[in-house]
Amino acid sequence: MTGLLSTISYLYDTCISTDFHLRPILITYYLLLNPFSCFRDYIPFSCQVYVVKGSDLGVTLRLSRYAMACEFEILLSGEERQHLVDVADLALDDIARLDEQLSRFISTSEVSYLNFEAAKHDVIVEPGLFELLRLAKQAWFETDGAFDVTAGPVVDLWREAERSGNEPGMQAINDALAKVGMEHVLLDEEKNSVRFDIDGVRIDLGAMGKGYAVARAASILKEYDIESALISGGRSTLCAIGDEGWNVGIRHPSKLDERVTSIMLRNQAMSTSGGPAQRDAEAEERFEHIIDPRTGMPAESGAVSVSVITDDAALSDVLSTAFYVRGQEFAEAYCKMHPIIKAIFVAIDCEGQSPVIKWIGGADG
Repeated sequence: MTGLLSTISYLYDTCISTDFHLRPILITYYLLLNPFSCFRDYIPFSCQVYVVKGSDLGVTLRLSRYAMACEFEILLSGEERQHLVDVADLALDDIARLDEQLSRFISTSEVSYLNFEAAKHDVIVEPGLFELLRLAKQAWFETDGAFDVTAGPVVDLWREAERSGNEPGMQAINDALAKVGMEHVLLDEEKNSVRFDIDGVRIDLGAMGKGYAVARAASILKEYDIESALISGGRSTLCAIGDEGWNVGIRHPSKLDERVTSIMLRNQAMSTSGGPAQRDAEAEERFEHIIDPRTGMPAESGAVSVSVITDDAALSDVLSTAFYVRGQEFAEAYCKMHPIIKAIFVAIDCEGQSPVIKWIGGADG
């Protein structure tokens, strides 16, 4: 019921320019075409999100924008509609700017320039990018190489394999691995400069860029006094603002309209990484899409998905990938050393029917 009321409220508030008498018609038409719209409007790829806010919070709005090859969504609540729209637009503008800066697929981006020049000379980078690379190198070290933003050469091999249907040979994989490793990325904190010590190294921030963008958006919303919001990046990373919390759920690995568990996020972030079963039902995938940067081979995870909850969206994005690659034993050891971090592993039972859920680091989301 709460989801239905939120949908109706959203439709009314986003149809201000529509004649008042036509609004009930538009709502009826929308609900007939989308009988479960009160839920599906708030389903990021790996999570179902249910709005649980009361009417005392005023209006709840949903704004979205395409960036980083995915859709970013912001749901936020408050009393002044225009203020909510303005702040959300500001956050989405920043996400678009980060896309222009961080994508290695945009030839004019700062990362593309870095990839082209850093093997030749030191490259001074913007402080935010330097901090992101510092976090990436720390994560590479702490995960023994299971998370590596230089894995682009081997990832590209498997992308081509997905297109062609032909698995890459070991010689090609070994040649690509020779260019992989954050030990080849030299960071000078005094100068904010980056240098590659061999040719062929390429930075690809796809495994953490969306989480970083979500964290930045959350920072902007807080700066402008937004007290209740949920940000979704790439439909796999969420960040919740507010003490009341936002109820989210990890979806079933095969029954994609169902949840296997729910979590109340309060001023927390959650990211989910998963194999083929966690992708769109319409997406065909020959090979596991998460590559182990240590071996150059598809990750051999016993899980169909791994979700990580912590207080920073960039970190949750990093660790969900690392835990998926390294497995439960590593996650347990890591969470023991970092009590603020929680992980949820979802696997399929031996009969291949029912999901098996393993909480690590606590179950009180």
